[in-house]
Amino acid sequence: MHRTTARRLAVAAISLGMLAGCGGDDTSGGGNAELSADQQAVVDEMMSSAEMQEFGVDRGCVEQVAAKLSDADAALLAADPTAEVSEAADALSIELFGCIDSDDLADSYVAELEAAGTVFDEQCVRDAVAGFDPTGGSDASAPDPRDELFDFISECVELGS
Repeated sequence: MHRTTARRLAVAAISLGMLAGCGGDDTSGGGNAELSADQQAVVDEMMSSAEMQEFGVDRGCVEQVAAKLSDADAALLAADPTAEVSEAADALSIELFGCIDSDDLADSYVAELEAAGTVFDEQCVRDAVAGFDPTGGSDASAPDPRDELFDFISECVELGS
């Protein structure tokens, strides 16, 4: 089952610049000459979506991830950001977590839990986000890191809420 790019970005945009890799929050414009037109369109859409959701995102990091998209996946996503993509492109979405400001991601989870009326430990959520490694470490057989983050955060929710 593939997640849509919008969902991945929302979750990725709910998930993590503290992750290994890109860090920072350079949201300045400008293009990368090494990207195809479709890859650049994907970057621009992701940056626009992140801005609407008020997430700090490192544009250079997003460009590095987008540069790894195949021509076919980039064309699909440029035409429809919610398109189903290959497993390789879906796997790249995990790298996007490393492009997102972790404080913004934690704030988003906290806001969503509060809006749902969920009783939870806010510091636990912030610690879960800050300590999360979406790469799964060195264990390639580890579960999907996006699901693992959800599991970490669910441990912060009080039963019966």
